[in-house]
Amino acid sequence: MAQAANRLTDELIPLVPVLQYVVTCPPPLRLWLARSQNLAGKIFLRVWGALCEHLQKESGVHEGLTGGVMFVQRFGSGANLNVHLHIIVLDGDFYPD
Repeated sequence: MAQAANRLTDELIPLVPVLQYVVTCPPPLRLWLARSQNLAGKIFLRVWGALCEHLQKESGVHEGLTGGVMFVQRFGSGANLNVHLHIIVLDGDFYPD
């Protein structure tokens, strides 16, 4: 993940401040997320929506846009089932023009 984040910030994402978030799920939910891509997709879209809403509120640019990249990682460092998200997002919202 660290290599992917470095490549994104060095080569693909514009020269603006970025934030990285890691979103974990409670252990009982991890098995459900691993089994159902549909459920995982719905939850992850809600996470993205909440993050965008938070950035709009913090920046004061309510019609602004942001961008980011979300990675789904299915295993923890001990090869245990641990469905979680790594999100790299632009720090704040920006006017479309």
